Amino acid sequence: MDRKLRHFERGEMATVLLAVFEASLSSVTFSAAGHPVPVMVEGDAPACFVDVPIDPPLGVGPPPRRRATTVALEPDTVLCLYTDGLVERRGISLDDRFDLLCESVVRDAPEGVCAKVMSDLIGVEYPKDDVSLLVVRRTDAETYYPLEIHVPAQPSSLREIRAALRRWLASIDAREEEVHDIVVAVGEATANAVEHAYGAAGGTVVVRAELQSDDVFIRISDMGRWRAPRGVGRGRGTLIMETTSDEFRIEHRIDGTDVFLRHHLQR
Repeated sequence: MDRKLRHFERGEMATVLLAVFEASLSSVTFSAAGHPVPVMVEGDAPACFVDVPIDPPLGVGPPPRRRATTVALEPDTVLCLYTDGLVERRGISLDDRFDLLCESVVRDAPEGVCAKVMSDLIGVEYPKDDVSLLVVRRTDAETYYPLEIHVPAQPSSLREIRAALRRWLASIDAREEEVHDIVVAVGEATANAVEHAYGAAGGTVVVRAELQSDDVFIRISDMGRWRAPRGVGRGRGTLIMETTSDEFRIEHRIDGTDVFLRHHLQR
């Protein structure tokens, strides 16, 4: 990003905080380019800033050697990432604003933390700068939340679905061969929805995955009008979904189609 900024937009500057999470959310690696560092709440301790070294912003001075810091995320940890527009106010000490931010970030559901932070730091005022806020909470190892993805019905979305599904399956401790079978089955179902459900106008594909006991239940939905396979040697997707799943069925609605898959995990 630094090289691109220097090449295409010489003289410009930008701050960036990069956060790369492990699929299991057990750790996150940060790299800060002139950007304020995240706030974290861990256990019963009060919120504090994550100890991340801050390198120069992008496009400033000679290209620096960027540093990366990996931080462990214990279950129930809350992590708050934000832009400087949230904390910077003319005539108010930046330290006071940072203290207020730490007081506002508590161990709660992400939606509740976002609401409290925005209420405490923004309130009814109209901010002069852009404000972005991202809150992540690593849930307890025994708590598994469903995955739900809404993407455009186009081939480029299939990669996004596979990546999100792999991350979610890793979070529920699915084995490698189970991940492979589930991703293949969902890939066939979503590819069919992209190819057969919509015309040139396009539409949306919804994938929802949920863990119940030791079974993964997945529903792939479209709101289109199903079209028969075209060409020779087509229709093998159904066979693939049947052989890679413990249960498979298709339900046609008036306003679309649902594909249901079930896969039993070996615990």
